[in-house]
Amino acid sequence: MAQVSGGSVRVENGSNTIRHIWDVQLENGASAFAEGDVITWDGGSGSTGGDGVVASFTAGTLRLYFYRTAGANPTVGETITDSTTTKTGAIASFYPNSPPNWSTDPDITSGGTKMVVFGSDATGNYTLAASTQHTSDTFELTTNYVGTTGTIVSYGIHTDFTPNLGLPTVNYGDVNAVALVTRGLVELDRRGKFRGAMVTMTAQQTIAAATETTIVPGTTAYDTDTWVATANAGFFTVPSGVAKVRVSFSVRAVADVVSTWRCHVLKNATTSYAGFTETNYAAVDDATPITGNSPAIAVAAGDTLKLQTLVSAETIVALDSATWFAIEAVELTAAS
Repeated sequence: MAQVSGGSVRVENGSNTIRHIWDVQLENGASAFAEGDVITWDGGSGSTGGDGVVASFTAGTLRLYFYRTAGANPTVGETITDSTTTKTGAIASFYPNSPPNWSTDPDITSGGTKMVVFGSDATGNYTLAASTQHTSDTFELTTNYVGTTGTIVSYGIHTDFTPNLGLPTVNYGDVNAVALVTRGLVELDRRGKFRGAMVTMTAQQTIAAATETTIVPGTTAYDTDTWVATANAGFFTVPSGVAKVRVSFSVRAVADVVSTWRCHVLKNATTSYAGFTETNYAAVDDATPITGNSPAIAVAAGDTLKLQTLVSAETIVALDSATWFAIEAVELTAAS
């Protein structure tokens, strides 16, 4: 099943609560209701009944559409009355388009993240909130609805996604297939773009003996997503939307030095992380830059990665094309 849908809903700009439309057959002799009428049944929410608003009424068939705003759900046999008490009608039956029970529907309450689309609005991509926030005739989004307020709007709660990239699959009859395809294309475009940064040296840097020192390049060669806040700060900051990165470095010395030489990458100022990368040389050789490449490292937005070095005798890092520090996103987080 690609989508869960049935009937239509009321959507309101600025609200994350989606109200399902009740589709009711009234008994013969019912009054003619009008769109926007405020109604109650069984005494309203102040008693044992509920309150609602009329979405539509078909006089020829006495078919009434409305959404509940407070109180109990309507039941067969209850009388619906408008706020002026001049319009009444008893509920004879409910059509299948009336609300499912969102709070118990296993297609909604189980599994992972689900996407919600509305009507033919290609921007209407939302995420369904946790199942504990749903009732029998309402469901919640994780963010407020930003489209135009509307009543009797078609919808689809999407449940099927590709296993690796999490792109929505499209089946015949899905509501708003345009939005689903657009979502997939946008995500493919996002994932296909190279994301990363590289910094290089602006000047030589003297590294004191026996002192852990951050190499400070000073020049941003490229930066696709603001990985580098300040080039002379000497570290990368992971932007949002990135799940794993790979870092690499190359550092050349100005001259040979009788000194051990170590370079490593710190994540959030520590070496205690999976994929810690370090290279050690027995001597400083200006003809052989010290280099290193990491495996894919799990990260979160805001994590920092910096390149540090340690020498046993003073060494000068060269202003040279062979001195650089680079980062590349190798896995992005799922689309939001």
